[in-house]
Amino acid sequence: MKQNPKEQEQIVSLLTRLYGEITAIEGEYALFVGEGDFRARIEYFHDAIRAYTSGEARHREDGGRLAIEQLAYDIECLRYIQKLPLAPFKPQGNMQSPSAGLVAMDHKLVAQAKRMQRVQREELTQHYQSYAVLFAALLKPIADIDYEERTDELNHAVADVGAIIAQFEAQLKGGGDKAVLMQLILHLEVEPLRSELLAFVQHPKSSQKEQIHKIIAYLKGDIKKRDAVLKIIDKAHEKYAMNQLAAYEASKDLLKKMAGQGMNLVGQFVENSIRGTQSDRGR
Repeated sequence: MKQNPKEQEQIVSLLTRLYGEITAIEGEYALFVGEGDFRARIEYFHDAIRAYTSGEARHREDGGRLAIEQLAYDIECLRYIQKLPLAPFKPQGNMQSPSAGLVAMDHKLVAQAKRMQRVQREELTQHYQSYAVLFAALLKPIADIDYEERTDELNHAVADVGAIIAQFEAQLKGGGDKAVLMQLILHLEVEPLRSELLAFVQHPKSSQKEQIHKIIAYLKGDIKKRDAVLKIIDKAHEKYAMNQLAAYEASKDLLKKMAGQGMNLVGQFVENSIRGTQSDRGR
């Protein structure tokens, strides 16, 4: 789905507004990210929006903040917080004294987190519902691109390595073509594997059957690792889609309310994204 820049700008503006409202609540009630990150929980998710608006390529590299695995995890956590608005989504997310077991329990000295009332919990849940559905719609194209590009890259690598294995196996049977093998290696787009293979074929013992068996086993192991990554990416993409659809279902009333307040563009933006997700799942 190709997004309109004006639509993107409006969605980012709404997300930023929701971020501010959630930050105020979570800061007041000491709802932290956890794992040593003492920022309000929403900061963790808004890091992805910051990465998106920065336009920096590093965020879309393997392991970057906008990788499909990370974004799928984000939406899953956003939905989890809606169900349990006061629960940490990471270990040690609640405000705790790092040395609570060593401090005498003098309640005049120990800081206590404020107790959130029901109306505030409902407000926080509503904010997260809105944030989640907009977050998922805005970042869906990025998630899709990351999934498609990395899947394509891994599949090509598996096919190329498979062709190299076939040449080595042919050598074991007294056949094969060393010129073809060299061309396959030179055209391999995977580093450092290409360098390793070039070093291997240039070694004086590379024609020995024992060494060929070893390199074949090594290459089969490489394919196995890439297949495992493909499964992880595919699962993450599926998880993103499922959680986006679930977030949309939970937010239909909110989207109608936004439309009633003159924000029809927001509803249309989300609807278009959902149609794209439903189309992808129907293939």
